[in-house]
Amino acid sequence: MKISRQLLVLVAAFFIFSVVSAEAGKRKLSGNHMLKFVEVLNLIDTKYYKPVEMDACIEKIFQKGVSNCTDVYSFYLNEKEKLRDKEFLEGNFGGVGMKLGVVKSTDSQNIAVAEVFPDTPAEKAGLLAGDIIVAVSSTGLVAKFVPVQDVPLSEVVNLIRGRVRTSVAVRVVRNQKQLDFLMVRDSIKHSPISHKNIKPGIGYIRIDEFSGIAAQDFFVALSSLTAGGGLAVLIIDVRNNPGGLMFTVLDILSAFSGGSVLLETREREDQTYFLPTSFLLNGPNSVGEYKHLKVVVLANQFSASASEILACWFKEDFGAPIIGVKTFGKGLVQNLFDLQDGGKLHLTIAEYFVGVKKVPVQGIGVLPTMEVKNPEEWTTSLEADDLQFKKALEVATELLKSK
Repeated sequence: MKISRQLLVLVAAFFIFSVVSAEAGKRKLSGNHMLKFVEVLNLIDTKYYKPVEMDACIEKIFQKGVSNCTDVYSFYLNEKEKLRDKEFLEGNFGGVGMKLGVVKSTDSQNIAVAEVFPDTPAEKAGLLAGDIIVAVSSTGLVAKFVPVQDVPLSEVVNLIRGRVRTSVAVRVVRNQKQLDFLMVRDSIKHSPISHKNIKPGIGYIRIDEFSGIAAQDFFVALSSLTAGGGLAVLIIDVRNNPGGLMFTVLDILSAFSGGSVLLETREREDQTYFLPTSFLLNGPNSVGEYKHLKVVVLANQFSASASEILACWFKEDFGAPIIGVKTFGKGLVQNLFDLQDGGKLHLTIAEYFVGVKKVPVQGIGVLPTMEVKNPEEWTTSLEADDLQFKKALEVATELLKSK
């Protein structure tokens, strides 16, 4: 492999550099740095979901980092970032209480506020969904603002999160005006699931992200809605949901499945098929327990990854109407690889294809069956300006009549 020749050159160069630096009394690198670099390269060379030309990859890593060699979803996490990632998936982290999404244009990528959680530092400061974040100061000092245009979403999130009771500032553009917001981080304990009985026979569940507790909380909410046996139509809202754990969404879909393949993942050399099962950690009591329900799905441009698996499966295999706009188009699967330095490599290992039809999502997204756009100033689900929910409720009401 080409990587072997490259690594020999790198090791030789490292040895020469180390000797020269040591003689100068300025040696800053160690063998551990080289081992980490080799470890990351080997994982990219063997585990990335498609072949990578390693000569070019090494040059790109030197220039801009791992994501420039692979894709924007592949990156290195040091020990602190790994802890933050774990806290987020567990639903407990130090931050300001807002969800971010990526807005792409033809020549750039911006980070937008997708949602602001109630009673959090972000809400109290006055941030709104739709604000475009152009800079972040992880210390709260205006002089320390770092521009974040074309910066990967994960890096922006890591700048904003941090220890509780420390300061952070964000600079946003809203209606062509630049605004600065200073906040003090707080412990954000946010359940990813909320639910409501909309009217007799129609229930609503919103999934904010597919974290480790989302499936369990989803089934608690669904059990509450079905108590008494009156629920016939369920509206599932994954708008502004950036995704999360693949097995969490498979847990949820298993409860509605008739037994067919839910998902296929294609790694570089292998294919894996995921069938519905009642033995998943947070799964339903039995496969297909809720397949008698009629479902309406709400999705938008910030619905990504696991959200798109859910929307696509309900559309293609369950026949559910999808209300909203085309989803983001992230059809790739990542895995975390432990590194010897205590960090992790977050690396794309597969592309996924949904349902029995093996529908691709990567770069395509999921098209709604009924396109409905919300006004730009829309901020809160179920409120008067939520035109997408209004349409979903109309559709659910018609489905209720036809039961």
